[in-house]
This record gives sequence, structure tokens and C-alpha cells, in this order.
Amino acid sequence: MLWIVVSLVALVLLVTAVVAYLYYARNISTSHIFIVNYNLIYERTDSVSDGLRQAIEVFRARPPFDILNDDDVAHLVTVFSQHTDPLVLARIFQQIDRVGDATSLKDHNFVVVE
Repeated sequence: MLWIVVSLVALVLLVTAVVAYLYYARNISTSHIFIVNYNLIYERTDSVSDGLRQAIEVFRARPPFDILNDDDVAHLVTVFSQHTDPLVLARIFQQIDRVGDATSLKDHNFVVVE
């Protein structure tokens, strides 16, 4: 009887650790995945726009970024290609992934960089 209780407690602790790790890894990996995909294209083409477009396209297949259409992607590429550091958009994507709502990226008046 005691081994059943100990096994259940160990199982609960293991599941909790796995869930915590996956949550942590998800938030870290968003910006990492963005930068890796950006660099793959940028190193080949030397084009910031192409690198940003590729990085954004990777995320369009999953929520919350699946609401972005081609016009939204084009707008983001136009606005953020003016920066030399793609980490700016990578951090925005990481925060949006954490919050779970990408509607602010669809607002072309909200996403303006000067």
C-alpha cells in the first residue's frame, strides 16, 4: 500500500516538473527559433527583409500567430527591416507567444517604428 502512495507522489512530482520545463522551454525557444530562422536566410541572401519574412512564416502555422495574413507579414517586414537587429521582433514574438494574443500585430497603426 505504501509503495502505491509513494509512486503516486513521485508521478505527480514528475508531471509537475515536465510541465514547468515545457512552459519554460516554450518561452525561451520562441525568440531562439525566430533568430535561427532569420539567420538561415540572412546568411544566404544578405537580406534583412527575406530573413524576417522567413522567421515570421515559421510561426504563422501555429497559434497565436496563425491569425496573421500576407498583408500583416508584409507590414511587419517593412517596419522591422529598418532595424539592423532582428532581436527586436524576436522579443515581441516571444512576448506575444507568452500572452497568447497576436491581434496587436494585425493593427498596422499600432506596429510603427520610428
